[in-house]
Amino acid sequence: MHSSAAHDPVGPPGAGRVWIDPLTPDVLWMAGEVDLPVVRAGGDALTADDLNAVDVVDLTEVTFIDSSVVALLANLLLRRPPTASPLVVRNPPDLALVILEIAGLLSAIELVDRTADEPDR
Repeated sequence: MHSSAAHDPVGPPGAGRVWIDPLTPDVLWMAGEVDLPVVRAGGDALTADDLNAVDVVDLTEVTFIDSSVVALLANLLLRRPPTASPLVVRNPPDLALVILEIAGLLSAIELVDRTADEPDR
C-alpha cells in the first residue's frame, strides 16, 4: 500500500515537480522546470515498486528538462521487462522533444498525445 504523502507533488506550485498520483499509479507526472534537485526530491519520495509500475511519463506541464530527466527516463527503460510495451512519453514540449532526440531516446519510447479522458494534475 502506498502512502499518499509520498505521492504528492514535490515542491511549491509553479516550481518543478515529479510525482505519482495514487489514482494513476502507472503515470509519472512532471510539471514546471524539472532539473536535478527536482528529480532527486521526487525520486526520494518514490519506491522501486512505484517506478517499476510506470508505463507513462506525462510531460504536458513541463517547461524545462535537463539531463536528470533523460537519466530518469533511461532508468525507467532499463527497469522494463523485455516483453513490456514501450514506455510512453506524453506531450513533451518542443524543447524537451529536442533533448530526448539528442539523447537518443526517441527510438526507445513511444510519443503520444494526451487523451481527453485522462485526469488533469
